[in-house]
Amino acid sequence: MTFSKLLITVIIIFLILLTYFTYSPRELVEILNDNLHQIRIFGESNFVMLNILFFITYLVVATFSLPFALILGLLSGMIFE
Repeated sequence: MTFSKLLITVIIIFLILLTYFTYSPRELVEILNDNLHQIRIFGESNFVMLNILFFITYLVVATFSLPFALILGLLSGMIFE
């Protein structure tokens, strides 16, 4: 594995662990509910970018079987109605 791939992997794992240990799932849902209007506005103005970002994020979360997959599934229903 090259150094850049290893560095990217370490950064992703660090960000995931930081998020997991910083916020509980209940706090994440509250944060998403508070910012849902802003996310929808961003989605209306940048529909393709939001789809790409959401797909990549969901793919990473589902690949590593992280506990945020349920939250992302609910968020997709709220954003993409």
